[in-house]
Amino acid sequence: MLMAVGAFALMDALMKLLAGSYAPMQVSFLRGITSLPFLLLPVVLRGRLARLKPVNIPLHLFRGVLAVVMLGSFIYAVRESSLTVTYSVFMFAPLLVAAIAGPMLGERV
Repeated sequence: MLMAVGAFALMDALMKLLAGSYAPMQVSFLRGITSLPFLLLPVVLRGRLARLKPVNIPLHLFRGVLAVVMLGSFIYAVRESSLTVTYSVFMFAPLLVAAIAGPMLGERV
């Protein structure tokens, strides 16, 4: 767990460094392309690549677009603000979702 937290801290520091010179979407692309081998290697080694068939392609594409927008927005926020402020807002998101779940979805929190 300590190594994972350290890796994420290093990754975010590098993102802040790169965001000063590159556009947020370019940094998002670099982050995605460098993580792809770590995601695909275990799948390929276990011989389960054929099992990665999407069931509902439009929903997968919508989720992908939302993920790209979210990561680009996060990198933009990291570039324009400090890491502490950005992470404070990022960690507040679950509380915000819980707070609006009642009025918007009629759920009991």
